Amino acid sequence: RGTVCVKSEVVCEMAAADDVYMLKCMRCSTTLAIKPTMKLLVSTKCGHELCDVCVDRSFVAGTVTIKCPGAKCSAVLRRQDYEPKKFDSGVVHKEVRVRQTDLREFTLTESDFDSLQEYNDYLEMVEDFAYNLVNEIDVPETQARIKKFCDENRARLKNSERKRQEELNELRRSLRDEEALREERRRQHKADQEREATEIRRQHEAELQQLALAGTFLKPVKKEVEADKTRVTMTMRRPMAEVPLYRYAPQAVATGGPAVPATPMLQQNFAAVPASEPPSALRAAGVDNALFVKRALSDAFAGLLV
Repeated sequence: RGTVCVKSEVVCEMAAADDVYMLKCMRCSTTLAIKPTMKLLVSTKCGHELCDVCVDRSFVAGTVTIKCPGAKCSAVLRRQDYEPKKFDSGVVHKEVRVRQTDLREFTLTESDFDSLQEYNDYLEMVEDFAYNLVNEIDVPETQARIKKFCDENRARLKNSERKRQEELNELRRSLRDEEALREERRRQHKADQEREATEIRRQHEAELQQLALAGTFLKPVKKEVEADKTRVTMTMRRPMAEVPLYRYAPQAVATGGPAVPATPMLQQNFAAVPASEPPSALRAAGVDNALFVKRALSDAFAGLLV
């Protein structure tokens, strides 16, 4: 199911992207797929769309009004009736304009009525007005009903507008206070950062001064160290002729017993001592055939003469 939902969302997004690229101007039929830089403008009176180039061409040379290029539309439009396309449907633009102009005075809230039923009837009446004006149904009669309601409830509408303005002013004041608080926090944070940077810079300067002062006292020691380094270097650089050659001297080991016989005698008296010479690798390491016998005899003779 999850895979199906993901695929459905992807398909919907692709379809929406295709719909965007298929948007076109009613006059020149240019689409975003052909001209990606095209800007669509929507008429707030009828909801029909024209590109910015066609709108500029239509109002060139002092033209004040034009007839909508729609096949069945008879709306007479001015330049200020066009605005950039914000919604998918042009009808939404038209409804927004109706609510901002013809129905801008309908600002009553639930607190302005004695019962919830009266407030619901008021909301239903406003929606009927908006529907009729957007869809151009009984427009003169609807406008007359709007005027009559405004005349009969002028005091209530003014009171509601006054309360709405007070709420808006309170909201703006709260936003200004929040912005001032954020600005104060930013300034405090910046001041803290500058103070911290100044403290770190002061500590660095103090450390540099201490190092400079220590260098002044350590100059004699530094000279002695340099002299010692020079003497060591000169000693290490002595010529090879002055260095005595290495001479091997067998180590005398006092075991406290008689000496172990030589290898030839051991070969004659002990069958465990082979007559052949050991491999060259063992001879290089100092191993001979009688090594193990010599070690056993040395351990046996040790301490006999003590």
